[in-house]
Amino acid sequence: MSFPERMKGAGEPTYGGTRSQLSKQVIFEQVQSVSQGFYKDKAIDIDSDNANWVVFDEYLLPPRWKGIARSSPLLISFPMEYPSLPPVGFYLRASLPKSANGHMYQAAYHSADKAPLSKNWFWYCVYIDAQNWKPAAIRRSGDWRNGDSLWEYITMINEALQSDD
Repeated sequence: MSFPERMKGAGEPTYGGTRSQLSKQVIFEQVQSVSQGFYKDKAIDIDSDNANWVVFDEYLLPPRWKGIARSSPLLISFPMEYPSLPPVGFYLRASLPKSANGHMYQAAYHSADKAPLSKNWFWYCVYIDAQNWKPAAIRRSGDWRNGDSLWEYITMINEALQSDD
């Protein structure tokens, strides 16, 4: 099994603000697709105004987290450049006592969004090197299915949470 490189990517993401209608539509479609295919019958909260973030409530943590927690809310903050740039890390609730592999921090690094930290989230350090993120060229709804998307990011999160690294 190979894991994404944890190296600084090219391009600096920005957070917050009003994104383009197409970017919002892509995020809403991807969240809906992941919800229907992976996260059935669980609560999801999304920034309905600007699609700047999504929270998956009761995100099931892998077996290696046994003894720490069975689940946690998981927050993904989308950079304004999404889907051209991937998210930088993700966030788990600060109420978790520790991480199974030490990658959870009370600070955000590598140009990650710092705003969730003030709302009782810890940042989990894992991300995709920008040169390895290959989203589809998006001209209209549905084009995102032909490249990297939230599906690949959720897969990477699962791999990272299961990793010893």
